[in-house]
Amino acid sequence: MKKFLAVVVLLILGFSFSACKKRDVGMAGMLPEGTVLKMQIWTAQEPDFIAALGREFLSVAQTPGLQVHVISFDSDAELQHELAEKMAEGRGPDVIFTAGDWIHQNSKKLVPLLQDETFSAQNFQNTFVHAAAESMIFENQIWGIPMAVDSLAVIFNEEHLIDRLQDRNSPAATWTDFKSDVEQLTKTDNSITRFLVSGAAIGRADNLNYGVEILENLMLQIGTTFFEPENAVARFATSAGVMSDGTRANLGEEALQFFVSFASPKYKNFSWNELIATSETSGRDFAPFLQGKVSMIFGKSRDLKFLKKLSGEQDRSGEKLISEKNIKVAFLPQFEDPAQTHTRDVVADVWAFAVPRGAQNEEMSWSFLKFSGKKENAVSFHNSTLLPTARLDLIAEQGDEPNLGIFARQAKFSKNNFVPISRDTFSQEFSKLIFALNENQVSIETGLKNLENAMTQELTRSANREKQFETLRKSAP
Repeated sequence: MKKFLAVVVLLILGFSFSACKKRDVGMAGMLPEGTVLKMQIWTAQEPDFIAALGREFLSVAQTPGLQVHVISFDSDAELQHELAEKMAEGRGPDVIFTAGDWIHQNSKKLVPLLQDETFSAQNFQNTFVHAAAESMIFENQIWGIPMAVDSLAVIFNEEHLIDRLQDRNSPAATWTDFKSDVEQLTKTDNSITRFLVSGAAIGRADNLNYGVEILENLMLQIGTTFFEPENAVARFATSAGVMSDGTRANLGEEALQFFVSFASPKYKNFSWNELIATSETSGRDFAPFLQGKVSMIFGKSRDLKFLKKLSGEQDRSGEKLISEKNIKVAFLPQFEDPAQTHTRDVVADVWAFAVPRGAQNEEMSWSFLKFSGKKENAVSFHNSTLLPTARLDLIAEQGDEPNLGIFARQAKFSKNNFVPISRDTFSQEFSKLIFALNENQVSIETGLKNLENAMTQELTRSANREKQFETLRKSAP
């Protein structure tokens, strides 16, 4: 295995995590006497919690010879790449913790749960939020166990909004009003950045944490078709539809135009440029937000912990930072008023366990997965990671939590946007397009058409790689 920038290998032999009574975890049975099974779990997220969960599993299972190793990767993309390489060689881990859309798109690399009357697809759908169930259930089989469903929301400096908005102390519910908020919140000056205060960090991809994901949400909300159902071609530039005012338009172009307008001095809502933060700035747009230079940013639940950590680092340098009590969270805006439509759209970010093909003991691996999905473990996962739950029976409780509650409530109505190519490639191609538009190198119409062609070509390459993977896997010893 190649060297990783940060690899954590945890040999799990003891007991910790929670004082739970011994209970049935659906074990596949004792290992043959004298057998040692080193269950290997790969993850790029929350290795400490997964290590603790493994210790609890060992304690409850009480299976002599069973050990659990947790290997941590720097990124989910790195994990997925290494998994493909090792599986092609006939090797690999026993359990992975990864993105739900990857699980949904890579069933040929995974092992579903064998028929289990106590854990049916219907029971699964009644237990987990829709986005999680949709990610894990297809062909009427269960392919993974979700632990969290995160999403983008608006993180804002409440003091700025109290001081500068006339009728509200929180961000607008619609994008039209959000744009108006930005115009009121933004304060220009003669500095090199051109802004005393930026109303919102939006419109670019190179110096934002979630530039591409903000645009993806906009495109999903407006009704853009990303790919044809059979995944043969991309449809970014040819997705036409009817706007809320009844006019017919190219939906992808409308969403893209709205997004980049915040980074263009041609528009009144201009609020962000390449000088406020760079790709090398610690935390990118999070840093100027903490410094009080940006009123609104976009982030996920895990970012609240990161903002607190970054705040501590900057505070030690002597910088004056906004008070933690002024950091608040609001629902992601919509194109149409949710109070009238009674609907909201936000892209789901599902995190789940799955069992790769070639696991040493598939039944034992699935016993661990079923154990991980128990309610008490989901509660502990949330308490440890602050990530919003995937379980329906915990939404109400977590939804009442300050700030974090917004993410839990969004999990209930979040939607999948399954991408039939690697997420890394998807993000890279969109980042190139956004940069080209920021630099006035291409028109929106031409840029989207170029993106559509690039994505269609990547679909073909991706299909060829899958064929090569299957060929190598079948020939592996």
